[in-house]
Amino acid sequence: DLALEACERALAIQPELISAVYSKACALSRLARWDEALEWLGRAIDGDQKYRELARTDPDFQPLREHPTYGPRFWALVG
Repeated sequence: DLALEACERALAIQPELISAVYSKACALSRLARWDEALEWLGRAIDGDQKYRELARTDPDFQPLREHPTYGPRFWALVG
C-alpha cells in the first residue's frame, strides 16, 4: 500500500514519469489488483519498450505471470 501511495504522489507531480507508471503496475500486482496492474503495465510499455522485457522476469509480476486467467493476458502484453 505504501509503495502504491508513493507512486501516486510521484505521478501527481510528474504524470509522464514512466518509471513511476511501471512501479505503480508492480505495486498493484503485489496487491493482487491484476486488472489495474495490467492496465498500468501497458501504459509503461507504451511509454518505454524496455519495460516489456523487464516485466518478463520482475518478481513483482510472478503471481500474475502464473495466474490461470491473468497470466495469458500478461504474456499477450509483454510478448
